[in-house]
Amino acid sequence: MKKKTSLIFILALLSLLAVFLFLKIDGSKKTSNPKESSSKQVVTSTESSASSSLASESSSTSSQEESLTTIEASEAAESHFADEALEASQIKESAEEIMSLEEARLKMREAGIDDSNFGNVDVAKYINEAHDKGEDFISYLKDQGL
Repeated sequence: MKKKTSLIFILALLSLLAVFLFLKIDGSKKTSNPKESSSKQVVTSTESSASSSLASESSSTSSQEESLTTIEASEAAESHFADEALEASQIKESAEEIMSLEEARLKMREAGIDDSNFGNVDVAKYINEAHDKGEDFISYLKDQGL
Protein backbone atom coordinates (compact mmCIF):
# COMPACT_ATOMS: atom_id res chain seq x y z
CA MET A 1 0.00 0.00 0.00
CA LYS A 2 2.84 2.37 0.86
CA LYS A 3 4.51 1.58 -2.46
CA LYS A 4 1.38 2.49 -4.41
CA THR A 5 0.92 5.72 -2.47
CA SER A 6 4.58 6.60 -2.91
CA LEU A 7 4.40 5.78 -6.61
CA ILE A 8 1.34 8.00 -7.12
CA PHE A 9 2.96 10.82 -5.17
CA ILE A 10 6.20 10.56 -7.16
CA LEU A 11 4.32 10.47 -10.46
CA ALA A 12 2.25 13.51 -9.54
CA LEU A 13 5.33 15.40 -8.42
CA LEU A 14 7.26 14.51 -11.57
CA SER A 15 4.30 15.51 -13.74
CA LEU A 16 4.01 18.90 -12.06
CA LEU A 17 7.75 19.42 -12.37
CA ALA A 18 7.67 18.51 -16.07
CA VAL A 19 4.80 20.92 -16.76
CA PHE A 20 6.52 23.70 -14.83
CA LEU A 21 9.82 23.19 -16.65
CA PHE A 22 8.12 22.98 -20.03
CA LEU A 23 6.18 26.19 -19.40
CA LYS A 24 9.29 27.95 -18.14
CA ILE A 25 11.33 26.87 -21.18
CA ASP A 26 8.46 27.60 -23.56
CA GLY A 27 7.91 31.04 -21.99
CA SER A 28 11.57 32.01 -22.20
CA LYS A 29 11.73 31.25 -25.94
CA LYS A 30 8.94 33.68 -26.78
CA THR A 31 9.73 37.31 -27.34
CA SER A 32 7.09 39.94 -26.98
CA ASN A 33 6.24 41.87 -30.11
CA PRO A 34 3.92 44.87 -29.60
CA LYS A 35 2.67 44.56 -33.21
CA GLU A 36 1.12 41.11 -32.66
CA SER A 37 -2.60 41.02 -32.90
CA SER A 38 -4.69 39.70 -30.04
CA SER A 39 -5.98 36.81 -32.17
CA LYS A 40 -2.42 35.70 -32.86
CA GLN A 41 -1.72 35.77 -29.11
CA VAL A 42 -4.79 33.60 -28.47
CA VAL A 43 -3.63 31.06 -31.07
CA THR A 44 -0.14 31.01 -29.55
CA SER A 45 -1.62 30.55 -26.10
CA THR A 46 -3.83 27.69 -27.29
CA GLU A 47 -0.89 26.02 -29.04
CA SER A 48 1.18 26.39 -25.89
CA SER A 49 -1.54 24.79 -23.79
CA ALA A 50 -1.85 21.88 -26.22
CA SER A 51 1.92 21.42 -26.22
CA SER A 52 1.98 21.53 -22.43
CA SER A 53 -0.72 18.91 -22.26
CA LEU A 54 1.12 16.60 -24.65
CA ALA A 55 4.41 17.12 -22.86
CA SER A 56 2.76 16.44 -19.54
CA GLU A 57 1.25 13.19 -20.83
CA SER A 58 4.58 12.16 -22.35
CA SER A 59 6.43 13.05 -19.17
CA SER A 60 3.88 11.20 -17.10
CA THR A 61 4.28 8.06 -19.21
CA SER A 62 8.05 8.36 -19.01
CA SER A 63 7.87 8.89 -15.26
CA GLN A 64 5.63 5.87 -14.86
CA GLU A 65 8.09 3.73 -16.80
CA GLU A 66 11.00 5.05 -14.73
CA SER A 67 9.06 4.47 -11.51
CA LEU A 68 8.19 0.92 -12.56
CA THR A 69 11.84 0.27 -13.37
CA THR A 70 12.81 1.71 -9.99
CA ILE A 71 10.22 -0.44 -8.23
CA GLU A 72 11.38 -3.55 -10.09
CA ALA A 73 14.98 -2.82 -9.14
CA SER A 74 13.95 -2.20 -5.55
CA GLU A 75 12.01 -5.46 -5.41
CA ALA A 76 14.97 -7.34 -6.90
CA ALA A 77 17.29 -5.81 -4.30
CA GLU A 78 14.86 -6.69 -1.50
CA SER A 79 14.68 -10.24 -2.80
CA HIS A 80 18.48 -10.44 -2.96
CA PHE A 81 18.84 -9.14 0.59
CA ALA A 82 16.14 -11.53 1.79
CA ASP A 83 18.04 -14.41 0.20
CA GLU A 84 21.28 -13.28 1.86
CA ALA A 85 19.53 -12.91 5.22
CA LEU A 86 18.08 -16.41 4.92
CA GLU A 87 21.49 -17.83 4.01
CA ALA A 88 23.15 -16.01 6.93
CA SER A 89 20.45 -17.30 9.27
CA GLN A 90 21.01 -20.87 8.09
CA ILE A 91 24.79 -20.55 8.51
CA LYS A 92 24.39 -19.27 12.07
CA GLU A 93 21.84 -21.97 12.95
CA SER A 94 24.10 -24.78 11.76
CA ALA A 95 27.07 -23.28 13.63
CA GLU A 96 25.03 -22.93 16.84
CA GLU A 97 24.44 -26.70 16.73
CA ILE A 98 28.21 -27.15 16.97
CA MET A 99 29.20 -24.27 19.24
CA SER A 100 27.53 -21.05 20.35
CA LEU A 101 28.84 -17.84 18.83
CA GLU A 102 29.54 -16.51 22.32
CA GLU A 103 31.65 -19.58 23.14
CA ALA A 104 33.51 -19.26 19.83
CA ARG A 105 34.26 -15.59 20.46
CA LEU A 106 35.48 -16.38 23.98
CA LYS A 107 37.81 -19.06 22.62
CA MET A 108 39.09 -16.59 20.03
CA ARG A 109 39.89 -14.01 22.72
CA GLU A 110 41.59 -16.62 24.89
CA ALA A 111 43.75 -17.62 21.89
CA GLY A 112 44.71 -13.97 21.34
CA ILE A 113 42.55 -13.47 18.25
CA ASP A 114 40.73 -10.13 18.09
CA ASP A 115 37.13 -11.20 17.52
CA SER A 116 35.92 -7.63 16.98
CA ASN A 117 37.05 -7.90 13.36
CA PHE A 118 34.55 -10.67 12.68
CA GLY A 119 30.79 -10.50 12.24
CA ASN A 120 28.57 -13.24 13.61
CA VAL A 121 28.16 -14.78 10.16
CA ASP A 122 31.95 -14.84 9.69
CA VAL A 123 32.45 -16.60 13.02
CA ALA A 124 29.65 -19.04 12.16
CA LYS A 125 31.26 -19.81 8.79
CA TYR A 126 34.59 -20.59 10.48
CA ILE A 127 32.84 -22.81 13.02
CA ASN A 128 31.15 -24.74 10.20
CA GLU A 129 34.34 -24.99 8.12
CA ALA A 130 36.38 -26.25 11.08
CA HIS A 131 33.70 -28.79 11.93
CA ASP A 132 33.44 -29.97 8.30
CA LYS A 133 37.21 -30.54 8.21
CA GLY A 134 37.17 -32.22 11.62
CA GLU A 135 39.54 -29.66 13.11
CA ASP A 136 39.53 -27.75 16.36
CA PHE A 137 38.01 -24.28 15.89
CA ILE A 138 41.04 -22.33 17.12
CA SER A 139 43.53 -24.58 15.29
CA TYR A 140 41.54 -24.04 12.11
CA LEU A 141 41.59 -20.26 12.55
CA LYS A 142 45.34 -20.30 13.12
CA ASP A 143 45.82 -22.50 10.03
CA GLN A 144 43.91 -19.85 8.10
CA GLY A 145 46.40 -17.24 9.29
CA LEU A 146 44.01 -15.48 11.62
